Amino acid sequence: MKQNKFWILVLLALLGVTVFIILREQSYGDLILAVRRAHLLPLLLGVGLMFIFECCETACTYLILSALGNRTSFFRCLTYSFAGFYFSCITPASSGGQPAQIYCMQQDRVPIAHGTLDMLLIAIFYQGVTLLFALAALLLFPGLLSVFGLGSGLLLGVGAAILLLLTVAMLIFLWFPALAAKLSGAVLRLFARLRLVKDLSAARESLDLHLTQYHQGAALIRRRPELAPALFVIMAIQLSALYLVPFMVYTAFGFAGAGLLRFVATQALLSLAVYCVPLPGAAGVSEAVFLRVYAGLFGAAAVAPALLLSRGISCYGFLVLTGILTALIQMQKRRKKNAVPLPDCQ
Repeated sequence: MKQNKFWILVLLALLGVTVFIILREQSYGDLILAVRRAHLLPLLLGVGLMFIFECCETACTYLILSALGNRTSFFRCLTYSFAGFYFSCITPASSGGQPAQIYCMQQDRVPIAHGTLDMLLIAIFYQGVTLLFALAALLLFPGLLSVFGLGSGLLLGVGAAILLLLTVAMLIFLWFPALAAKLSGAVLRLFARLRLVKDLSAARESLDLHLTQYHQGAALIRRRPELAPALFVIMAIQLSALYLVPFMVYTAFGFAGAGLLRFVATQALLSLAVYCVPLPGAAGVSEAVFLRVYAGLFGAAAVAPALLLSRGISCYGFLVLTGILTALIQMQKRRKKNAVPLPDCQ
């Protein structure tokens, strides 16, 4: 809990510095006026897209847990997604989202092994579809790379390399367990020689556990072959909803001319560039890259208010909402747990 509070403070500090930099380079009155002039309906549609984003992850969790034999409702799975979004935003590199979801599942008597397997499969498909979206963006709009410039382009290259490496490693672990065991064992022994791993036996136990989880994931997909294409399609819809939020802001300002696909492609590359940034919600870096890559679409005068609205909808506003909902749900669970039934006096 103390660690979460620390990272919340870090997130707020980064947000404060970012807003200060934006306001320093913009007229405060013009910024507020531009935001107030935005049409409400497209902004509400942007909020709706974020709910679609959450519902897509919920649908994936519901399908996976159901395939594993867990009887859980779609609403319960939605509460797991809310918790995942909130803790992903307040922890560095989104490291707290998956453990929080597994904890919430455990509260509802979902086995930890099933919750871990659910998070594993979602991560594999999410990362894979993210890379495919970025590849499609580069093929359709090769000129987008020049918009990123040197600094943002370097982030994009590093993010793509790390995500590609992680995805390939996950796929090897999933479908080639023998090869994965040899490669990971060799890496573990190398780390032990370099004294990067102190307890080799404990590290091997953890590695064996992860290999077992990947083996179970592959077995589940083989047993339920319809699950893989369903997860792929749902993830594509989920990312499309997220990437369309800036286009809703563009429409809210009354702009026209830039196509919908251009916004999806731009946001796909932006998301990949900040995917592995080790900061809560990639705060600060996301805003800096946004100002650069969207300047040509919104114009110099409107890009700052567009940033405030877009990040307000897709990150900070939804962070507050999911945080409140997660807190209320946890309070309700604690009340039920602590409730003592009255004796029957009849």
